[in-house]
Amino acid sequence: RPAWQGPVRLETHCAPAWTRGRAGRVAWMHWRLPEVAHQWRADVLHAPGYVGPKGWRGPMVLTVYDVFALSHPEWSKWANVVHYRWALPDSVRRARVVVVPSEFVRREVVARLGVNPERVRVVMLGISAAMTPAKQEAVEAVRRRYGLSGPYLLFVGNLEPKKNVEGIVRGFELAAGRIPHDLVVAGKPAWKCGRALQAMRNSPFRSRIRELSYVCAEELPALYSGADLLVHWARCEGWGLTPVEAMACGTPAVVSDGGALPEVAGQVAPVVPLGDPAQLADAIVELLGDEQRRLALRQRGLEWARQFTWRRHAECLLPLYEEAAQGALIGAA
Repeated sequence: RPAWQGPVRLETHCAPAWTRGRAGRVAWMHWRLPEVAHQWRADVLHAPGYVGPKGWRGPMVLTVYDVFALSHPEWSKWANVVHYRWALPDSVRRARVVVVPSEFVRREVVARLGVNPERVRVVMLGISAAMTPAKQEAVEAVRRRYGLSGPYLLFVGNLEPKKNVEGIVRGFELAAGRIPHDLVVAGKPAWKCGRALQAMRNSPFRSRIRELSYVCAEELPALYSGADLLVHWARCEGWGLTPVEAMACGTPAVVSDGGALPEVAGQVAPVVPLGDPAQLADAIVELLGDEQRRLALRQRGLEWARQFTWRRHAECLLPLYEEAAQGALIGAA
């Protein structure tokens, strides 16, 4: 039960139009937002996106989803690398509570930023309540929309370096002669996506690789539900959204051992170590050929995914706000 028992007042404050660009948004967040928070007489400021306002000197809760901009800048947008190098260490130092989505990120924050472990709290993320097994008619509608006539494997996510789409494509190529499935890639081209695009478009199985680009949230449950298997062989993840979403829709997942994936999804998903795509191919073929195991994974996945709700996430945050407001936490290391 949440510790917070007092009245809750919800108000919104719209940032001006000039904050639509990144520079304006960063400037407003660091210097204008603290003024707004003081006008509202805020007891605690929760900064939910990696960095807290430079101008805020009151109690703060900070959410950090990963530290890839510091540990692996080659995977990140250059603007994020510059901004987070400037602001993240200071934000972590000033926050009374640092919220992270996994034990993996907790270890990274403690080791790389020198934070006292007692100030870093793991609060698992949630998924949309819409992520449930779709009705057959919805699945068929999505199949018709995207021309998916046969069985398919699915990847969902931006085309960016850490997602390792080229590794997934290579694993699919090694499995393709043993399975009838296509590989469906649902994700918009993002930063440094050249290798992923090249791998898909130069593949000898190009005709069986379907690039859908961005798929709207309303269609995702049906796209997940229609897949026989989600493949998420990412280089590293701070949490693991799409495997959990797939499980919630009744689709088994295969994941890598990168970052938090074994922790978040590996309880109910086969974990294939990064490295040799042949291992990924063998895992895919083995799982697709074992209907009984897939049905068991489907049931376990549905049960596992039920715990990841935004309500539960919020209930875990409330006592942390109270602690931060009371100053009950140990200071910065």
